[in-house]
Amino acid sequence: MNPDIGKMKKLFLYIVWLFGILPLMAQTRHAASAPQKKIDSLRSVLETSRAGDTTYIKVLNNIGKVYLSFDDAKAMEYSQQALLMSEVNQYPRGSMVSNMNIGRILEKQRMFDKSIACYQKAANLAQKLSYFKEYAYALHSMGGIYFNKKEYPQALHAYQQALEVSESLHDTEEIIRLLNNIGYSYVLINESDNALIYLEKALAEKERLNKTELFPTTLNNIAICYQRKKEYHKAIALSLRSLQIAQQYKQWIRIKEASLTLSELYAAIDDYKQAFYYRSLQVEATDTLFSDNQTQTIADISTRYEVAQKEEHIAHLTKERHLQLTIFGLISILLASLAILFYYQKQRHQRLIQLLGKRNEEIEEQKKELKLLNDTLYSVNQNLEELVIRRTQDLQKQNEQLREYAFINSHKLRLYVSRLQGLLNIMPFEDDSTGFNQLIDHLVTSTEELDKLTREISRLLEEKGGFDRHDLSDVKE
Repeated sequence: MNPDIGKMKKLFLYIVWLFGILPLMAQTRHAASAPQKKIDSLRSVLETSRAGDTTYIKVLNNIGKVYLSFDDAKAMEYSQQALLMSEVNQYPRGSMVSNMNIGRILEKQRMFDKSIACYQKAANLAQKLSYFKEYAYALHSMGGIYFNKKEYPQALHAYQQALEVSESLHDTEEIIRLLNNIGYSYVLINESDNALIYLEKALAEKERLNKTELFPTTLNNIAICYQRKKEYHKAIALSLRSLQIAQQYKQWIRIKEASLTLSELYAAIDDYKQAFYYRSLQVEATDTLFSDNQTQTIADISTRYEVAQKEEHIAHLTKERHLQLTIFGLISILLASLAILFYYQKQRHQRLIQLLGKRNEEIEEQKKELKLLNDTLYSVNQNLEELVIRRTQDLQKQNEQLREYAFINSHKLRLYVSRLQGLLNIMPFEDDSTGFNQLIDHLVTSTEELDKLTREISRLLEEKGGFDRHDLSDVKE
């Protein structure tokens, strides 16, 4: 054999092997999600920055903010690193942002006292650095925590401080939110006059900006103020307007709030028909919210399932890609030697068969999971329909009981009361002792019959849980 030919064969094998291995080195392990891509991008900046300088601290805080939307533990880890470096390097802006991030994490975890301490540090730093928007945000956040703790005086103090800063910045949207929060805080501590001042300012700002969809909450809160001032008709007009706008924008939680307020207002003026109507509307809105929440829960479960499936699919595609590149490399190498072609071809077929078998198993598993999810959805829908039917039947039964009670009150109980009143009215004019004794006998008889009727009503309530006019037909009138 010619030595030059042997050298050429070796060179050819080396080139083919090189072209087979390069794609394997270039392949990435998996595709990251959008937040993960952002985090990876920030980490690449972190690697090129000098530890401890301002850029490094800013990137740490930004990574913490991204993690805040889905991983509190990671968010806390990066924010605390940024805080430590900011304090060591005397970088107050970094400390301010870190404290703000940590405060948000602790607030989500309902560790309110620690969260307030972080927001207070952030507010002090923002005020010192003249970052007034961040100062207002920290104060507003503190007010929200005090509000959740029902410490309304402290909440009002924080909100009013934030309002002064926001007004100096002409931040209209923040001003509206703060006016609403201050007004509602005054409502909860029964200071209706102060509440009206802030709520009417908030409503005026919304009208100026033509933010009609934001009217219902403020209108209903103003109505509550007038309700507590016992100006019921004015309160009713405001709540009706709130309800109308909420229905226009299908804001079910606002419909529920306005309906409840209207039910209480109509009951206060003894219009029980309207009170019952709006109480029914409030129940309907509550049921709709319950249904929407259930639907959202199912949607969240479905979304998580889809995300898990996509991640699994991405991982699977990555494995497939690795396998394909491996096969490509093997095929490239196999071109150099026909002697081992059959062996590698057999290996390739075996791997493909295993892959297809695994794919089939995964498809069957996915079918089972989809069937389970469909069964769950069907069961939830059935339960919701049964709940609506049961509540409708309960309302119909209660309405029937109210009508029967009104009938018995006007036709039976009132009869005996009228009879007793009549006897008592003529007693002062009866001089004859015999006639007077007869009147006494009639009074005793009527009282006994009234007692018998009330006892019968009590018995029916205890034994049957209700009654109608036919149940009392045997009681003597």
